[in-house]
Amino acid sequence: MRAMICMAGALLVAGAAHAAPTAEQKCEGGMQEAAAKYSLCRAKADKKLATAGDAAKHGESIAKCNAKLASAWQKLEAKATKGGTSCSSTTAVNEIQSFVSACTDSLGAAVAGGALPSDVESCNQDLTTCDQTLTTCGDNLSSCETDLAAAKVCGNGAIDAGEDCDLGTLNGASCASQGFAGGVLACTNGCVFDTDPCYTLRFADNADGTITDNHTGLMWEKKVKLDGSSDGANLQDANNTYRWAGRCSFGGAYCQPTAAAEAACLAATEGSPNDCSQCASGVCETSGGMGITAWQWLTDLNAAAYGGYNDWRLPTKSELLGLIDDRDPSAPAVNVAFHGTSCGAACTDVITAACACTQSDSYWSATPYGSNANAAWLIRFSDGLVHGADSVNTRYVRGVRGGS
Repeated sequence: MRAMICMAGALLVAGAAHAAPTAEQKCEGGMQEAAAKYSLCRAKADKKLATAGDAAKHGESIAKCNAKLASAWQKLEAKATKGGTSCSSTTAVNEIQSFVSACTDSLGAAVAGGALPSDVESCNQDLTTCDQTLTTCGDNLSSCETDLAAAKVCGNGAIDAGEDCDLGTLNGASCASQGFAGGVLACTNGCVFDTDPCYTLRFADNADGTITDNHTGLMWEKKVKLDGSSDGANLQDANNTYRWAGRCSFGGAYCQPTAAAEAACLAATEGSPNDCSQCASGVCETSGGMGITAWQWLTDLNAAAYGGYNDWRLPTKSELLGLIDDRDPSAPAVNVAFHGTSCGAACTDVITAACACTQSDSYWSATPYGSNANAAWLIRFSDGLVHGADSVNTRYVRGVRGGS
């Protein structure tokens, strides 16, 4: 926009219409049009830089703009010479390029949060005077560019002295290089690092029975009281095991025992919703483990509004696998947030961060085992093994919310 303003005056200086324009007038008009097109070309290139942040492509676009202007200028001068005259303008094409570049760069600095250079401001206040001849502004170009140098430091696509970054260019830096555990490092309008999206810990205990994964945004249910004895009344007991599905007493089809469990299974299963339906006839038998399916347990978890939420679900295979941390050779292979130093028989308070437990065994996912219509995927937390098992087997469960 600034470049178009700088060139607007040049387009308005054509004067009165002539019935038969001379070769000199034709050359003047052609140069005005070529300069205006160059201004628009520069403005489009700067727009792409501001939106895409690709400095290399920006440089290529500017080079193309320069080449087009130089070619147009040369053709106009050659045409005038061929007609036995010459263009009235004595301004070299590179001076036109410098002038328009100063205008567009001034705009870039202003929209990036900088101030407009005073010389360009005064020039725009009187476009007619400025554009009667390009020499008027050309005389002030050196001082204008001096002022622009300061304004261009932040926002020119290059990391200059005193800057951390520029236009999304982080110079190889990351949240990790800034001392954080992870996250996505950003660059502010002032060309300094924005570390707000970074996080110190990947897994954060929320002191309400839940654990947030700062990397994925998922929230996980905590398990407690790893003492070898199950407790059906405690939904967070780490010893409780559940079937993925039951079997119909008549016909033997795989099933869910209640309408609520069927709905939960259909809503949260990843892929084909196998083993989610109730029995067409007979009773869905779920003996073994806690005597209910994982989907019944899930409906109980949501009915209790555990942690203040009622949108808990079983994790997918990939989500559950994302909890594996094999950097510590001891089992279970999870972050300390899921298996704290206080895990054991006395660990009953989900609010305490150190009180968190994980079995070194397999946990059900919500992902059916593709090659077997009556099986689902599990993740074994002793070593991160991904395997399938028949849906009527009993395994451990852990709830998750958020994400997909």
